[in-house]
Amino acid sequence: MGPDAERIRRRVVSRALTSRLFIVGQALGPNTQRRSGLPYIFPNGQLSATGRVLDGFVRRLGYTIDPSNPLPFAYSSDIVQRYPGRAANGAGDRRPTPREVANCAEWLDTEVGMVRPRVILLLGKPAARSFLRSRGQHGHAAWGEVRQVDIGDIRATAFVVYHPSYRRRKREQVEAVYATVARKARRLLSQG
Repeated sequence: MGPDAERIRRRVVSRALTSRLFIVGQALGPNTQRRSGLPYIFPNGQLSATGRVLDGFVRRLGYTIDPSNPLPFAYSSDIVQRYPGRAANGAGDRRPTPREVANCAEWLDTEVGMVRPRVILLLGKPAARSFLRSRGQHGHAAWGEVRQVDIGDIRATAFVVYHPSYRRRKREQVEAVYATVARKARRLLSQG
């Protein structure tokens, strides 16, 4: 896949740089960050449907992903810093290849090192598996699972959570995991 002519430069909300909450997704959204520069935000400044679900979840932790909201802003990144394109079968986006993930791993580690979060939310199994594998943690990543991760001199607690786009398929399961993770993560974020 060559250069993406539709992608614009990434924008960073300055208050995200001191966030204790770091969100890791799979890749840029085709119509949101890729075209607005901000994760889960359309070019018109509105949150996407997935963004609204994610914002509702992170608000339980005292954070937001909506730049117009005055709450502390969660830093958000992806295991791959580009849009991978549609899946061959046309159902959703193509999962990034191990090479694409490896190419972006150093950048993601740099972002984590810059922000120094206490809690990391891993959105969806592809993002969770890639993130954990690149840190030497293998095996099945269960929904709601808690992992301690070391990135340089930073130790953070990572939670494996459903990607907000799952809301249509597994509403009760998603809510149960979100409620449990919110309770545990809020406790960690409130500690000094």
